Amino acid sequence: MADVTDAAAVTDMVAAMSAVHGPIDILVNNAGIPAGGLPLTEFADSSIETWDEIMRININGVLNCTHAVLPSMTARGWGRVVTITSDSGRTGEPQLAPYAASKAAAAAFMRSLAKEVGASGVTCNSLSLGTVLPEEHHLSTEDYERHARRYAVRRLGRPADVAAAVVWLASEEGGWVTGQTIPVNGGYATS
Repeated sequence: MADVTDAAAVTDMVAAMSAVHGPIDILVNNAGIPAGGLPLTEFADSSIETWDEIMRININGVLNCTHAVLPSMTARGWGRVVTITSDSGRTGEPQLAPYAASKAAAAAFMRSLAKEVGASGVTCNSLSLGTVLPEEHHLSTEDYERHARRYAVRRLGRPADVAAAVVWLASEEGGWVTGQTIPVNGGYATS
């Protein structure tokens, strides 16, 4: 494990993991500050310190991890990079502007990188998530149902929903998909 905001620590972690397990073929950029962990704040009332922390984790972490594994992927001619983003980055959400900006930046990075490394056999995509709860969550039935009404499927996401999409993108079957932001959101945002 390493602090994803520390490029040297990430490089050391990748080297140590590769020495034990071999080169990394699949990277899932999932470290980040979740929207639910942030106070809802109008942008005019937010602080530069908060913006910096969000960007440092949500975008610099993606850059650091990807930078550490990409050279070996391109050298071997195969790799998969999947970055977890948010519907906030695709559609915007009030009181979450810096968070939405960080997730939009991560998706744009994947699109640009896909064009750089596609000829090397490496695909780069992002999954744009709606609300995903762990199997055991602390929402009351009333709160869950209130949130679920915003989704076409009338439920919130489960970790298995995200895992299935990651597994497909990481597989050979997903090899012709690159540079995409795929919504995994139960129909929350359909544009």
